[in-house]
Amino acid sequence: DAASTIYTPVHGYLAHGYALATCGRGGEALTVLERATAEGRRRGLTRYEWNGVNLGAWVLRNIGEIARARECNHAAREGARESGYRELEVYAVLDPCDDAIEAGDAAAASAGIESARALMEDTYAYRWRHELRVDLLEGRMALLRGDAETAVRIADRLIAAATDRYAP
Repeated sequence: DAASTIYTPVHGYLAHGYALATCGRGGEALTVLERATAEGRRRGLTRYEWNGVNLGAWVLRNIGEIARARECNHAAREGARESGYRELEVYAVLDPCDDAIEAGDAAAASAGIESARALMEDTYAYRWRHELRVDLLEGRMALLRGDAETAVRIADRLIAAATDRYAP
């Protein structure tokens, strides 16, 4: 029998929403993630409330709703900052960098990366994930500039770092 804690329902909704999104069921995923957000709020688990919002931004971004995704990232960043959840705050800063790169806006992507780097100076759980993500974004930035040599060098560094962490 599984033990239940105050976190169990929220974790269940987050995992379910993520699973639906990875199966291409974005609308259903958003509904479930809204439940996660509401349940986190109801239980006073603010960091999980904002986790649901930021995960919803990922779903929105993947179904082409970029403006709504950015709004969710902004809200999640503010909520994460207020609740002291640095890991989520950095995710919410880095996620829109993908949009900027896709739009060819190197200045906006660079500004986001630099904001994330400043936040990443603190020690927090799973910071290494953000280090990998920054490498990925910087490699994409190199490609945007037409600098394939730098992109390959960054990719090699990223692959080595991910391999050391057993990260996919």
